[in-house]
Amino acid sequence: MSKLNVPNMSPTLGWKVASRLHGVDRIHRIQGGLANQMFQYAHAWALQHRHPARSFIDTSRYEVASTDRAYRIEDVFEMPDKLPHLPASTGRWIKSFGLDRSNRSEESTIEFKESFIENDLRGVVQGYFPSFKYLAAIEPMIRRNFRFKRLIPERNQALMKELQDGNGVAVHVRRGDYLNPENKIDFYGMCTPAYYRAAARHLKSLRPAARLYFFSDDPEWCRQEFTDIAHHVVHGNVGEDAWADMALISLCHDSIIANSSYSLWARWLSGSDDGINIAPARFLNNGAYGAKTEDILPSSFLTIDEHGEISHGRR
Repeated sequence: MSKLNVPNMSPTLGWKVASRLHGVDRIHRIQGGLANQMFQYAHAWALQHRHPARSFIDTSRYEVASTDRAYRIEDVFEMPDKLPHLPASTGRWIKSFGLDRSNRSEESTIEFKESFIENDLRGVVQGYFPSFKYLAAIEPMIRRNFRFKRLIPERNQALMKELQDGNGVAVHVRRGDYLNPENKIDFYGMCTPAYYRAAARHLKSLRPAARLYFFSDDPEWCRQEFTDIAHHVVHGNVGEDAWADMALISLCHDSIIANSSYSLWARWLSGSDDGINIAPARFLNNGAYGAKTEDILPSSFLTIDEHGEISHGRR
């Protein structure tokens, strides 16, 4: 079995047989919510661009009843270059012989590792790969595929026009699952009220006319906590419409993001080269999952720590 965090460079004889019988060279196992799906799919495309192979995606994890996330990426985005889904019968055959374990390249950290893009991986590829460095060579392809498929909900039409006047600042606040005991130790504590207030002060010092639009999975908390700085708190985009917040955030010229892949993608999709983007100085606590901020954030982002101190940035 391949070691965790190390690409599997030598497919077994069993995998070679499976490859010939079932026409599959590489399987990308998808997991997590929408933004995580986007990073994994982008890595799959990048690897396919670098090393063409008969590649499939495996979404079987979303069929488990205990899974609280849905596979939504193909419902949300146009994705003209989407990869074929692994046939269930092929997946069962591979699993029955243990080939998914003995031929697996698994990245359990969230660091950028060149070995996971430089090598022609065969077998099962698994990991979150939350770094835009993986897709540097295929940015036009990613932008072509990650175009929103549906129109912004009618209730957001007026807001959509308001966000596009150049003074809209998207502020993303993530609480929800970050408050769960099993997640709090790794993900909570970076995006404090002090972080958001310092970010708001700095941004308004550069753009006095800026208006702050808060997007959150806990809008009521935002209304109470940021009543003095929030121009508007967006609500109602939940469940199957949760993608709409990402689309709306992407329309804003500037942003203050959370330690979240969701707001990272929303800003990347904006395509704004001259926008002011502010991020937390740490994305995870205590180096959890091997996190390196420089692997996750574009270099142009300004960072502010949980105490409200500016720690990095060109602006």
